[in-house]
Amino acid sequence: MRRITTVSEVEALIGSPNELVLMKTVTSLDDDCQAILAIAPIAGLGFRDPAGQPQTTIIGGTAGFVRAESATQITFDRPSTLALSEQYPSVSLLFFLPGTHGETLRVNGQLAEITPSQVTIAVEEAFVHCAKCILRSKLFDASTTITSSNFSTQPSATSLNDPLISQFLAQSPFVLLSSWDANSGSDTSPKGDRIGFVRVLDDQTLAIADRKGNQRADTVRNLLQSAQIGLAFLVPGREEVLHINGTGYLTDDLALCASMALGEKPPHAAFVIEVQHISLQANPALQQAKLWDAASQAAQAELPTPNLLAIVARHITKNKQYAAQAALNQEVDQELTFAASETSISPSVRQAYQQSLTNEGY
Repeated sequence: MRRITTVSEVEALIGSPNELVLMKTVTSLDDDCQAILAIAPIAGLGFRDPAGQPQTTIIGGTAGFVRAESATQITFDRPSTLALSEQYPSVSLLFFLPGTHGETLRVNGQLAEITPSQVTIAVEEAFVHCAKCILRSKLFDASTTITSSNFSTQPSATSLNDPLISQFLAQSPFVLLSSWDANSGSDTSPKGDRIGFVRVLDDQTLAIADRKGNQRADTVRNLLQSAQIGLAFLVPGREEVLHINGTGYLTDDLALCASMALGEKPPHAAFVIEVQHISLQANPALQQAKLWDAASQAAQAELPTPNLLAIVARHITKNKQYAAQAALNQEVDQELTFAASETSISPSVRQAYQQSLTNEGY
C-alpha cells in the first residue's frame, strides 16, 4: 500500500496549513483558556511510558480537574496507574466540554514535575479545535449511546480480531491519536466519524479515514518524522477505553479510500496503523465523570461555558504574526473583531459546520 512520505505529497492531498488556523495558537494560557480548564471534566492525554512506548488515555473525572498555576503551568492529580517518565517529557492534552457544541481545547507541553500524587506540565502551546470531529461522531448524542451494562475488559490482547476488541471497534465513532515529531514534541488529535468507521485490515493492522479538517494535519506531519502512534477509542455509553499503539503512516490507496466512502465521497487519505499493543480497560475518569449520563451532560451544559469561537477570534487578533498583517486585510480584521466580541455562537457558524459535513456525505 503506497505510503505518503513527503510534505509536498501531504500538501498535494490536504493543502498547506491555513494561515489563520496557525494564528489561533497561543503560547500561554490566557483568561479564556483558563476559563475552559475550569469547567472541563476530562481530557485525552498523549505521552510515552518509561519504555518509550506511545500511549493515549483519558484523565480527569470532575470539572476543573486541571489547575492553572500560572499562564504557563498546569497541574492535576496523578492517577495511580499513569506511567509517566521524565525521560520522555513531551505530553499533549485535549480537553472536552460535554454539553457544548463540540469545540475542544488542545494543550501541548513538557512534564515539569512528576510526584506520586501530582503532575505538573509546562505549557508550550494551546488552541481551540473546531467542532467537526465531535459533530461527525455524534459523541454526546443520545442516539449513539450504548445502553447495555454487560461489558467486559481485556487487559491484554494479541489480535484485533479478539471478540471483545472487534466488538468495541465496531461500536466506536471516535478516537484520539497521539503522535510525536522529530524533536519529540507531542500532539493529541481527535478523529470522529460514523459508528464502525475503523477498517480492520488483518489481525494486526487497522485503517482510519482522514477526512477534511483544519489543514494543520499535525498527526500526518508528525508521522513523516516519527512513526510512533498511540490511540484511544471511545464508545458512547461505555466506561472503558480501547488503547492501541504501534506505528502508522498515511496512504492515498484508492481501493482503501473507496471502501471508506460516504455515499460517493471517499476520504482523501487514510491512516494505516500497524498494531503492537492492545488493551481494553475500565477508565476511572469516564466512570467518575458519568460522561454519557443525560443528567451529567445537562449539568455540564449549565456551567458558564465561554464562547469558544469568540476565543479563537480573540487569539488570532492577539497573535503577533497576525497583528503585523492586520492592515493588509481589513475585511478579515473586521470579521474577527466582531466575532471576538460575540457572547453567543453565531447561527451562521453552525450552518457552515453543517454544510461542510453535508458536503462530505454526512
